Amino acid sequence: MSDSKYYMNKFYNSDETIQTTHQDQEWFLDENWKDKLKGPQGKSYWVDSTNTRTRIDAESFTYDEKDKVWIGKPTTKDHPSSFRINVATTTSISKEEDGKNVAWDDEAQIKFIKKNSSNNKLSWKDFVKKGHLIDDTDFKNFEATIYWKRTGQWKIGNKCVGSEKPDQMTIYGRGGLHGKDWPGGCLGCCYKGSFDYKKFHKDNVSLKPGSSYFEKEYHHYEGSTGYADRILQEKSNFTFSNNDNDDLSDKWIGQKFIIYDTNEEISNGVHAVRCEIWADKNADQSIKDPTKQNWQLMNIFIDKGDKYPPKDDQRRKEMVGECDAMSETQIFAWGGPTVSFRIDCTDVQIKYASIREILPPNNKIDVPDWAK
Repeated sequence: MSDSKYYMNKFYNSDETIQTTHQDQEWFLDENWKDKLKGPQGKSYWVDSTNTRTRIDAESFTYDEKDKVWIGKPTTKDHPSSFRINVATTTSISKEEDGKNVAWDDEAQIKFIKKNSSNNKLSWKDFVKKGHLIDDTDFKNFEATIYWKRTGQWKIGNKCVGSEKPDQMTIYGRGGLHGKDWPGGCLGCCYKGSFDYKKFHKDNVSLKPGSSYFEKEYHHYEGSTGYADRILQEKSNFTFSNNDNDDLSDKWIGQKFIIYDTNEEISNGVHAVRCEIWADKNADQSIKDPTKQNWQLMNIFIDKGDKYPPKDDQRRKEMVGECDAMSETQIFAWGGPTVSFRIDCTDVQIKYASIREILPPNNKIDVPDWAK
């Protein structure tokens, strides 16, 4: 399944080809899953059996033989109702605490991290030192791709459960499970690359539907209080519609999120992190013929650990102490045991989803003028 159709061959404006680390750790969604999928169990489906590498949070997840696509319906057990594909790294799934799988149980994850730390605590400083949360197969530098199509807003009554304004497909990683309270909230750290499917307007910035942006989620202690504001949405290189009322229904979108350490060292082995969002501007054709792909760089965020703290002042200060953070704008300089795709409040079709760990480029990769 390591077919070239899943790859973007080179880094932006570079002669360096993207290299994967271990081919046996690459993950692909393909039609063979239809014979392996088990579920539902609670709100989730599993591939092969419970507690394997892939968990799909959905009301239903089925394969359409005619159109060769997967169809997902968001679970009613989330607020807001979401559809998620969650992928664990290969060896992380084999570790258990008291019979609970470390990849899929937040309490077991916390216990495992503390047990294997130098001072029996959950510490971001320790994550930095080790380079991972669970083990050295946690994905740190990775590329994730998904083709998705909204097929109408999903509702209970007159609105989506938990949200009246569904808005994005998000790909995220470099974090653990979203636990509750402290220290479980510290596991919710991650970088996110997001793509709006509705018009965005805030603080005199107005963008047509289909713009991109980044999120830095520091913790999940109280939901959205652990987020920085939307990052660099005003820098989105293009949008996918000129119609303010468009919600991108029934349109295929090809989306990539790439994240890697740069060669710019900030301090003590911690490097600036580069996040990129790409879009296939020819998705409606390449969904049937992958040779038609036309990937374009859509947005760039380089995290140097000097901007974008969590929005909530009280939780920001608590985070430093509870998560043993270096600062209120800590770089996430570690690999995480899961990478996820998430879209809220809509039925969705999925094809060509993939995740792979990559080697960062050796040379400095340019930032285009429009992103500066």
